[in-house]
Amino acid sequence: MEDLIYKWALKNAIEHDGKAIAGAVIPKVIGEDLSLKDKIKELGKKTAEIVKRVNQMSLEEQKKELEKIDASLLEKQKKETKLPELPNAIEGKVVMMFPPEPSKFPHLGHAKAAYLNYYYSQKYKGKFILRMEDTDYRKVKQEYYDAMINDLTWLGLKWEKVDYISDHIEEMYADAEKLIKENHAYMCNCTQEEISKNRRNKKECACRNRTVEENMKLWKEMLKGKYQKGEYVLRLKIDMAHKNDIMRDPAIFRVHIGHHVRVGDKYKVWPMYDIATVIMNRIEGITHRCRGKEFELHAELQDKISEYLNIKSPIVLEFARTTIKDCPLAGRIIRDGIANGTYLGWDDPRLGTIRALRRRGFQPEAIRNFIIRMGFSKHNAVIGWDIIEAENRKVIDPIANRYMAIFNPVELILTEVPKNFKAILNYHPDFPERGYREYEIKEGEKLFIEENDVKGIKKGKLIRLMNLGDVIIEKVSKNSITAKLTKNEENPEKIIHWILAERNFPLEIIMDDASIKKGLIEIDVQKLKENDIIQLIRFGFCRVDSNPQKDIKLRYTHK
Repeated sequence: MEDLIYKWALKNAIEHDGKAIAGAVIPKVIGEDLSLKDKIKELGKKTAEIVKRVNQMSLEEQKKELEKIDASLLEKQKKETKLPELPNAIEGKVVMMFPPEPSKFPHLGHAKAAYLNYYYSQKYKGKFILRMEDTDYRKVKQEYYDAMINDLTWLGLKWEKVDYISDHIEEMYADAEKLIKENHAYMCNCTQEEISKNRRNKKECACRNRTVEENMKLWKEMLKGKYQKGEYVLRLKIDMAHKNDIMRDPAIFRVHIGHHVRVGDKYKVWPMYDIATVIMNRIEGITHRCRGKEFELHAELQDKISEYLNIKSPIVLEFARTTIKDCPLAGRIIRDGIANGTYLGWDDPRLGTIRALRRRGFQPEAIRNFIIRMGFSKHNAVIGWDIIEAENRKVIDPIANRYMAIFNPVELILTEVPKNFKAILNYHPDFPERGYREYEIKEGEKLFIEENDVKGIKKGKLIRLMNLGDVIIEKVSKNSITAKLTKNEENPEKIIHWILAERNFPLEIIMDDASIKKGLIEIDVQKLKENDIIQLIRFGFCRVDSNPQKDIKLRYTHK
């Protein structure tokens, strides 16, 4: 028994970043030795002990141990990972990063990019950096910086450091001056309309012919705050006839005057996305990066900037965008929706933010598995919730204890009950070692059952009450039913759940569409804690949203 538990605990831990789950190990052990099903109590106890010991080992130690026991399981685990190898990666030398703009709470799109970069940095024993692209003072807020750090930490990511573009502006000014001195950049005072028109028509403007000295003078004046927004921009000199319109002398620095949450009013000129990315790659020593396919048109420009500044470009792996049907991810849409009352907040259950998924009861492991499952497809995909729900179900089904709740109660009275009769309800059908709750049932006991379950019930029908017993219906009226307990039969008409009419709590559930569903739940839930994941029998999984003392609030997770 112990050898089997140890083997499958190691396998489970390796698949889940070094942390095995006892509930996932037990079925594997029983699957290999069915006789252990009769020793479930002992099996549960031993599994808990061994899983605890395995989880104290490093991931490398776990892999070495499993290789000794059954190397084929280790190879199978490697094959199941759909992610490709990182090109030209040298173990210990890989440096990767994730660069969010702190203008919103992170969502599934952020999670995908962040985790793929983190995954490879760990795979090759390298470094991972969280880079805040905070160049637009109008968008960045402290709560968004905090949300990025908190939610990505919850997702399981660890970084060498949190870096901020706003901490490196002076270095970027130095690179801008290098470009000006080498005649790779010029100051342009054309209007935005003129710049756009000239780029469409592949036409050079007179500004392009300024001397290095003229450009440097204007640049210095711009840094001192002499010019207002739109009066001047620093443009990169490439080719106004280039087939890729992004390469037609793009702006690389602009006047952007306003109070920045981190650096105040210190800077009047800020870098544009592409040059900031290239310079930060050099500062941080980035060797590889995974990014969305939507950035592929910027690759040529970033390579040109790297060429001008003599910076080695990182190796890039691109992946397609994955979105969930009818689930907004765009920060602007969500911010507007919160402001006008459409959404409850960044954790509204209709959203695909990490905060919303977390509050609903999705687990970090499930999100990570979902990301790996989506992999590096080159085709944008719009998927339903079912795929990520399926990954989450694998994780929470073993850990979620079962409870019963009624939403549209109809009274059922038991007219005949044996003396000292008790209903025994296990917390989890697969893990009896977790214990049970016990309800004494007396003659005349009133239960609540679901209104939908009453449909079609007639006198004389046999109904099974889960974990209580079979009853024969004696009388059916509009508001109540009477029934008597009988011995269990093979073919009951229905199998339904119930709660005691005199021992229950008021229940409120925020559903996945943000509607509120109210009902009653068995009183034993008072032992639960906030963040516990439970399954309401015949309803679905839920996360405990508030500490249940007199009533209980849940967030619906999924079926």
